[in-house]
Amino acid sequence: MNAERAHIVSSFAEVAKYLPWPKPDTDKYSRGKCVVIAGSPAYPGAAVLSCIAAQRSGAGYVELYTHSQNVDKIQMAYPSLVVRSWDAFDKEVAQSYADKAVAMVLGPGFDANRATDASLIEAALSCPAALLIDGGALGMLTKDEVYARCRPLIKNRDLIKHPIVMTPHQGEAKRLYARIGKADAIGVKQAFELAEYYESLIVLKGPDTYIVSKDDTQPTKVVFGGAELAKAGSGDVLSGIIGAFLAQGTDANVACVLGVSLHAESGRIAADRKTEISVVPEDVAEAIPEAIKRYRLR
Repeated sequence: MNAERAHIVSSFAEVAKYLPWPKPDTDKYSRGKCVVIAGSPAYPGAAVLSCIAAQRSGAGYVELYTHSQNVDKIQMAYPSLVVRSWDAFDKEVAQSYADKAVAMVLGPGFDANRATDASLIEAALSCPAALLIDGGALGMLTKDEVYARCRPLIKNRDLIKHPIVMTPHQGEAKRLYARIGKADAIGVKQAFELAEYYESLIVLKGPDTYIVSKDDTQPTKVVFGGAELAKAGSGDVLSGIIGAFLAQGTDANVACVLGVSLHAESGRIAADRKTEISVVPEDVAEAIPEAIKRYRLR
């Protein structure tokens, strides 16, 4: 497995045909429910960025579970979001989503040092739905006691019907890889090892982003992301985009390639408007509709 054998995606035009356009007779539930579990007291904005990106990417119903301190202020600022305290999210609630069009995004804005939040990871892993793990939740999984509790839940999942996607940047990937071995940098070989060990589809974020799963014969490499995306909060937007596509029933591999490509295209549009220097993640989320509109295939 090496970068030279990668399938290269160099423009959004190459994958835009996979956009899940809604049918005329659809409703908000059949368009997919994206449940976002995000936002510690210190980082409520991460939850907002992920949710707005999920809405803009087509999810019919976006429900946010966040820290109780964030609920009122987010609900008032974003009335189209359904916002609940994550104190109300447990395994019983997670399992109630069985047989429904739903995907979960877990971890944007988590504080990896808040061990009490590990129960949220366990609850999300018990849900029979596609699950994207990002941010502080990845950091929690590097802790021995958290991983020991979560590993049986991963092993017991039907990973064909209910895949797990992990979206680490280099630093997060190195910490995840430490359970396997040591690496100064994570490349394609290590990404495949992560996919095998964590039984997940890995989206290794960077200037070029690699998407791999343990069953792939070659990685997919998205090469047109720009420097405008190298800002805190950009990954939260990406998690919401991919989560929305998973909620709409898109195959996990396709959802990741499509999501990374839409994120890159939205970044390019935002940079055209405001330059690579001035773009912030809110601008990238705002540009999602224009990126989609450019490739409306009807």
